[in-house]
Amino acid sequence: MNIDWEWLLKIGSALGGFATLAGFFLILATAYIYWRQLHVMTKARQLESLLAMFQYINDIRFHRARYVLYKYPELGNEMIGAIFPSDEWRTLDHKVRGLSNNTELRTRVR
Repeated sequence: MNIDWEWLLKIGSALGGFATLAGFFLILATAYIYWRQLHVMTKARQLESLLAMFQYINDIRFHRARYVLYKYPELGNEMIGAIFPSDEWRTLDHKVRGLSNNTELRTRVR
């Protein structure tokens, strides 16, 4: 029995090349899918951050605090770059609460 080994080697080589090419394209497809997932996750994180910022913007307590800082900018200037001991934080808290309880402030914010 005479077997043509060259013909069998050619077929094996062709199948190996095809398998290598198929593996290459599968790796490319997997990399593309991973890149798209990363892109979508990044976009979702950005949108989640925007939603959190909108929640802070709509919160009435933060709205009042922003109004106090806009109406009394000297209060904000006192806080910039300063590190307060705990008793000064209490003093500042009382100042902000006192300004927030102002009837003029409450009527404008609502």
